[in-house]
Amino acid sequence: MNPLQKIEQTYNFQYPKLYHRLYEDGMLNVHWQWKEVFPELKKNPPLLLFRDQFTALDDAEDIINRIKNNRSQRGIKTEYLLVPFASECEGEVCFFYDREKPEQPPVIVKDWYDFDAAEIIADNLQNFIFYGLLSIVYSIYAKASSLSDFYENIANIYRTHHPYLSEEQAEVIKEIYNRKLTNFPCSANKEENRYSPYLIVKHRSDYTALLSDEEYFDLLNKYNSISTPEDDREFFII
Repeated sequence: MNPLQKIEQTYNFQYPKLYHRLYEDGMLNVHWQWKEVFPELKKNPPLLLFRDQFTALDDAEDIINRIKNNRSQRGIKTEYLLVPFASECEGEVCFFYDREKPEQPPVIVKDWYDFDAAEIIADNLQNFIFYGLLSIVYSIYAKASSLSDFYENIANIYRTHHPYLSEEQAEVIKEIYNRKLTNFPCSANKEENRYSPYLIVKHRSDYTALLSDEEYFDLLNKYNSISTPEDDREFFII
């Protein structure tokens, strides 16, 4: 029994098949000795390595403890099961299961610690990976020590991630990643392009990226369309 199966057995749920595939391919092996291992990790980037403040969870006991904490200390509703697979600024990214609707596959949510609320950010893991790859090049790339690092890093992350996308999604990311960085002016009507507080962080000044606010918004609508009505995407979990 591998660690994912242990977690599934403990809490009586099933991870998406794509997540098992990521595990089997070593895409969740991020390690914690960051400074020591990062030079090697970036050669074959695991899950969304270059996404700012995103760290995939790769320890079964840690994941189980987080699930226990959600239940015992935070008092999350008994019909809800949140299974975190990444830590991120001010919360976790989780698979969300509604025990009262067992026929529904899990959606991807951001669990906001401070608000006792969750926000649906993707209908499935594949779309979330597409979103993550797009977000990496949507704003200034802070982790690149030089321009050559930037292009090398995104080439590497495309190589390790494109097998987990649809053909069409992979072609979109490939085309964008082959572009040169461009300076974009602040969009005057950006406040009208509200997709989600989590998914689209609007640029409030001129910015450098591989795509504009408008294109980013359009691509999310097309390739990470969320079936849940917008008014129902944020909900309390306590």
